[in-house]
Amino acid sequence: METQGFVSMTEWRGPHSFARHVADLAELLDAWDVPEAVLIGHSYGTGLASRFCLTHADRVAAMLLMCGPFVGDWRIGYRAERSRRMSVCSNFP
Repeated sequence: METQGFVSMTEWRGPHSFARHVADLAELLDAWDVPEAVLIGHSYGTGLASRFCLTHADRVAAMLLMCGPFVGDWRIGYRAERSRRMSVCSNFP
């Protein structure tokens, strides 16, 4: 789904918000008569998919989030694991 106000959407009226995009997605699924969907979100879509799941959990069969700024800071775990591995390596002669 392409959200309103993005790339090829030429006419946009009203506020640009996650709440509006969540409502648009629910309306789209209703129009297609889809009671439950698998959501795949990339970049901005991770926030949209996450918020849709929080407000319409009964309509989400599964969700995949990729490369999104809304999925937490992955660097914390990465840095901790890297530090652990480097300290193990430094113990070898």
